[in-house]
Amino acid sequence: GGDVHIWDAVRAGLVHTLRAHTGRVNHVVFNREKDLLYTCGDDKRVCCWSVVSGEMLHEFKKGKVAVSRLAISPDEKHMLLAGTSIRLLHREKWKRVSQLPGHADSVKCLAFSPDGALALSSASGRHASLWQLNYSKKAEETEGKETSCLATLSFETAVEQLDFLKSQTVGWCVFFVLTADGKLSIWRIPHSAATQGKKAQKKGSPSQLEPTRCCSVRVIEPDDDSAVEQRVLQASFTSDDEIIVAYGHKARPTFKRCKFLRPDGEPVRSLVLQRVSDGLFEAAGEASASGKEGSKRKRGAEQVLGAGDMALPLLQKRKAETADSAISNGVDVASSAANAAANTANAPSASSFAAAAAAAAA
Repeated sequence: GGDVHIWDAVRAGLVHTLRAHTGRVNHVVFNREKDLLYTCGDDKRVCCWSVVSGEMLHEFKKGKVAVSRLAISPDEKHMLLAGTSIRLLHREKWKRVSQLPGHADSVKCLAFSPDGALALSSASGRHASLWQLNYSKKAEETEGKETSCLATLSFETAVEQLDFLKSQTVGWCVFFVLTADGKLSIWRIPHSAATQGKKAQKKGSPSQLEPTRCCSVRVIEPDDDSAVEQRVLQASFTSDDEIIVAYGHKARPTFKRCKFLRPDGEPVRSLVLQRVSDGLFEAAGEASASGKEGSKRKRGAEQVLGAGDMALPLLQKRKAETADSAISNGVDVASSAANAAANTANAPSASSFAAAAAAAAA
C-alpha cells in the first residue's frame, strides 16, 4: 500500500498513519529538525508532511518514472530525487537545477557529502558512483556536455547501504559502502582532490578520482560450515574516527563502535568482528545469568555495546503499558520523532531501529 506510519520510538506507540501515496512507498527522509517528513513512491510523487500534525504541506510531481530515493542537502535548500537518473532540485520551488545520468536501474542508495558538493549513489548492482554536483545557473545548458561522475567503485556483491561522514574537519571526504555479503568498506579522498576534479570539469577535461579504501570491516567466518552466516547489517558514522555497526542476527543484532583511525590519524586497515552466539534466546539467557547484559567492554579498536532485542512482543508490551499515560500527559510528537532519529544516527538502539523500519513500511 501507500501508507506511512510514524511511531514514537520511546513509547513504541503509533502517532500518525499518513495516506501518502497511491502506489508503493519507496523512501522516507526527515529534515534536520525532524519536524518535516518527505516521502516518495511509485506514483511519481514527492510529498512533504508535518510530523506534529500529520498534515501534508505540499507535493511535487514531475516526471515519467517512479521516485525511488530522496536526499536533502546539508543546507536544506536543495534535494536529490532519484529514479534511474538523479535530479537536483531547489527545495522550495521544486525547480530543477541539474540532472545526473544516474544508473541503468532505479537508484537504491543516495547521499549528500557534508559540504553538498558531492553525491554518492548506487542502484541494484555492484557499483557505487561518486558525482560532482553542479549548482550553477547554466547547469541545464551544459547537461550532456560534462561528465559529472568523478569515480565508480566496483564490488563483489550488490550495494546495500552507503553514506558520508558528516564532518568536514578531518581534511578528507570520507564515506562507507556496505554490500550484500556483509562487508563494510570505508573510503576517503582529500577535499582538495574533489575541488581539483570540479575545476577540471570547468576546463572541459573531466578527470576520474581514485578514492582510497582505508578500512574494511567484516564478521569472522565460522569454523563449522553448518553454522548460521552472520554479517554486518547496518552502519552509521558517529565521529571523525568511529563508526557503529549492527551485525549478527537480524532479530537480535549486536552493536559495536569501531575505531577506523588510530590516534596518529592513520587508518586501521582491517577490523574483524567476533561472531555472536548462534543460539538467539540462549545468548540472552547467558548474558542475564552473568550479569553483564547491556554492559560496555573494550576490545582493541572495538567497543561492544551489547545486543538489542528487536522482537515485536517487546514493542507491543511497551505500547500497552504506556498508551494511556502518553495520551494523558500530552506527548510532544515532534520532540519524540527528533529524539528517535537522533538516537538512530548517534547511538542506535533496538527500539529506534524498529521505529525507523516501521515508519518506512508501505
